[in-house]
Amino acid sequence: MTASHGERIRIRFQTRYGVLPAGTKGLFSAQLICAVGSGMTTPMLVIYLHTIRGLPLALSASISMVAALVSLAGNPAGGWLADRSGARATSVLGLLIAASGTGALAPVTTSGWAIGAVALLGLGLSIAYPALNALLGHLAPADSLNKSFALQYMLRNIGYGVGGLAAAVIAGRASPGIFQLLYLIDALSFIAAAGLVLRVPTRGRAAAAPEQAKSQGPLESFTVVMRDSRFRRLWLINLAISIIAFSQLHTGFVAYATTYTHVTPRIIGIAYLANTLTVILAQMPILTVVNKRARPTVLTALCTCMTIPIALVYTSAHTPRIIGILLLITAPAILAIGETLYAASIPAMVNEFAPSHLRGQYNGALILAFTVGNLLGPAISGFLLSSHLPLPWILIMLTISLIAIGAAALTSSRAKLGAHSWK
Repeated sequence: MTASHGERIRIRFQTRYGVLPAGTKGLFSAQLICAVGSGMTTPMLVIYLHTIRGLPLALSASISMVAALVSLAGNPAGGWLADRSGARATSVLGLLIAASGTGALAPVTTSGWAIGAVALLGLGLSIAYPALNALLGHLAPADSLNKSFALQYMLRNIGYGVGGLAAAVIAGRASPGIFQLLYLIDALSFIAAAGLVLRVPTRGRAAAAPEQAKSQGPLESFTVVMRDSRFRRLWLINLAISIIAFSQLHTGFVAYATTYTHVTPRIIGIAYLANTLTVILAQMPILTVVNKRARPTVLTALCTCMTIPIALVYTSAHTPRIIGILLLITAPAILAIGETLYAASIPAMVNEFAPSHLRGQYNGALILAFTVGNLLGPAISGFLLSSHLPLPWILIMLTISLIAIGAAALTSSRAKLGAHSWK
């Protein structure tokens, strides 16, 4: 790469994102490293427990859900700890717990051991993510929150993609030693990320928040968060799009495409690739569009982009084969547009109006909506599609989509979500 070409990339980046606030470079680097490690191991967990460690397939799949169950408590706990003890300290704590969990998976031999390791991993991540979001909310100026959260989401996706590719290459030979190496590398990635977060400055709002939060207990502060009508509507949107979109991408989409559209795993892989590439390539242009549009328009577009993919997936089984395949590849790409709209909107909106001393709780509750959705979505699709009831499945998904669109309309028309513009 020539110097002039590198300079053009730097100028283009700063045109879209501006100069990054102090401390956020280290925070973004930490999350990129974490994402690479997680991308290497998360998709492999069921394969590792079943194929390498010899646990029954159903049990292996159930163990993989332990992390989400633990997160039901971990998300609000992480938010409360971030407000009480500081977002940086809580982030480091969560990352180190996650490191111990994924590291313990390397030598796992029994189901009990696996459950404990996955529970530790889930607890660590569920504590770390609200704290990391709160830390970013503290560090980024109010007028660049949407840019900062959009960049964070894009870097996480790049990390997951790179990690997934690395795992596909490294794990080509399914041996215990190779998989152990992957989980040890993942553990080291969390430790390295914790070291980077420790170097993030905690000045101004980030330092003042814990002192103001110490007078409130966890239940009291969480109740205050959920009484905020602005937040409740965004929470409902978060829950809805998690059920119909994010969780379906790896459950209902695969089950329906293979069972009813009868496509091969190769087509599924191409569809996932379309999703990842679209997120990476579209985030910067989408951010430019978001900065020029009113929030009602963005929220409506977000919910629409989360609704269209599930309709395309259902339609794919009722069209000629080539059209069905194209629909299956297009659906995750459209979902990716929705992901980029989400990354540049809702997290920034929440961090904009959240009081500084409750920023962790707001982020913990917001992520809790995803956790609940990631439990409900697969449960709904798994039961209905395994029972050969695709029509009730799509009707339920579309009904939830309409609820999300309605909540977006109410959010836009009844509430002023923040004092700053998006530009």
